Amino acid sequence: MTCGLIMTENPLTAREEDTVAEAAARLIERRYLNLPVVDADGTFLGMFGIADVFGLVVPKVALAGGLL
Repeated sequence: MTCGLIMTENPLTAREEDTVAEAAARLIERRYLNLPVVDADGTFLGMFGIADVFGLVVPKVALAGGLL
């Protein structure tokens, strides 16, 4: 079996100019953990995910202390 056989074609994405709030809303709405981030041409730039959101809102000490 190959990745191509089970991949999601035309996945929901975040654009590089989207705000964190817009991308987070997409994650919550679809119950996704991550979204590919693309530029205006649709070129993959990276990933944005729930862990990134947690990193913005949860104090670093909580993450370092293993509270999550």
